[in-house]
Amino acid sequence: MKGKKLGLLGHSLGGLATIDVYQRLKADVDFLVQRATPIEKYGADFIYQIVQDYYDRALTAKKTKATTGLWESICSIVAKNSDKGQIELYKILSKELKKKGYKRREFGWKIAYPNNTEIIKKNYEGAYQHIGIPMLYIIGPNDRHVNPKRSTEILKGFHNDHIKTLVMKGLNHYLNDIAPLKLSDIYRINKKAHDTIIGFVQSVD
Repeated sequence: MKGKKLGLLGHSLGGLATIDVYQRLKADVDFLVQRATPIEKYGADFIYQIVQDYYDRALTAKKTKATTGLWESICSIVAKNSDKGQIELYKILSKELKKKGYKRREFGWKIAYPNNTEIIKKNYEGAYQHIGIPMLYIIGPNDRHVNPKRSTEILKGFHNDHIKTLVMKGLNHYLNDIAPLKLSDIYRINKKAHDTIIGFVQSVD
């Protein structure tokens, strides 16, 4: 419509979906808003979540190290075979992990779910590096799902003037500061973050 702007907004994995649409389908949109979207390639945030004790708040240092090592191996193998289909990739992972000394009971469920390996395959760094429309990347420093420091460092490292990065003080993965967080709270975005997103959209020429 004349005088209207069309953009894509995605949160977390939804952000991966929007950058995928932008890159793969050459979407004709005017702007992008990425809220706490994983930026690091090849599943690095799986490892970040373990270090943050996201899956199990009672992980010991020994268990964290072992689990991190396993996920690093999985991510490395997937990255080297990102062009393979799910069945072939599963076989390669099983073979290579066994070579590294891991037992099936340790890695079986981790590689059995296509969602896990499909996420690890992702590498959108090229899309971000060459993005040619205004984009806002907004995240909280207390995010336990996505690494805010690495994500913003990577984006800033592209020196792309179209990309604006913001780390909103005191906020978590859902851009609020509610604790303890309940399921009903995940859409309650902090007012300042909300106003920042609205302001960015309104500023798009």
